[in-house]
Amino acid sequence: MEQADLSSTNFDGANLINANLSQTNLYAANLSQANLSRANLVQANLQSAKLEKAKLSKASLRGLKLQSANFSEAELNSANLSGAKLSQQTKFTTANLSQAHLSGLYLRKADLNNADLTNANLSNSNILEANLDRANFKGIQLEGAIYNEATLFPTDFDPVKAGAYSIAPYVSLPNVDLTGRDLIGVNLKGAALQGANLSSAQLNSSDFRDANLSGAKLQGSRLDGCNFSRANLKQVNLNDARLVSADLTTADLTEADLRQAELNGAKLRGADLISADLRAARLSFADLSGANLTNAKIGGAEFQNATLTGAIMPDGSTHE
Repeated sequence: MEQADLSSTNFDGANLINANLSQTNLYAANLSQANLSRANLVQANLQSAKLEKAKLSKASLRGLKLQSANFSEAELNSANLSGAKLSQQTKFTTANLSQAHLSGLYLRKADLNNADLTNANLSNSNILEANLDRANFKGIQLEGAIYNEATLFPTDFDPVKAGAYSIAPYVSLPNVDLTGRDLIGVNLKGAALQGANLSSAQLNSSDFRDANLSGAKLQGSRLDGCNFSRANLKQVNLNDARLVSADLTTADLTEADLRQAELNGAKLRGADLISADLRAARLSFADLSGANLTNAKIGGAEFQNATLTGAIMPDGSTHE
């Protein structure tokens, strides 16, 4: 059944042991109580599928589309879900995920309440706002996983001791590696993130007010609508980053690398851009009033309709 279109098909209680369903379209299919042990479901589409009480032991679920799928009470022990795409509507309530491979998964707001995660691998996963209340965490791997104050853990479990990172205001995570992570809308106000690697991360609409990001790597990251007001961004690498409508009011961007960065509509009032590299940056409609651009490199930068009133230009002159 490889690559077949089986959307909305009823497989309730079916025997599909060892079946090859790779790249199969199972959108909204009913697989409740079906036996899919050791089945190949690589890159299949299981969006909105019903998998309550299904047996998926040792199944290969790599790269699946699992948005809004329901795995409540399903058997997923030793299953491989690496690269699967989930959403906050994906449910694993009371599921058996013992020894399952969940490394690097986006489980933000996912429901894993009362799930068996014995010896499961959730390293580098995103469990922001996830419900893990009453889950069995015996032998769980959480190194590099990210969580926040809204993540529900089992009673008395300490995620920091397990190697997970708290994403919250005023945390201290110097030199942390969060390359490519999806951190849209997080609150890291006042956080100590000096030297952190956030390159290619998704950080749109996040709060970095008063944070210390000196020397951090943010090249290629998406930072539209972020608030960096009063942040320390000295020597930060924002090469090819996108900061459309970001608030950088009075931020310190001394010696920052902003080459080819997109800052259209950004607020840079009173920002320090001393010796910053703005070559080929896009600053259309940006507000740079009162900014300090002393010795900044601006070759090829676009300033169409930008506000530069009172800004100190690279040659030391004040723009009228």
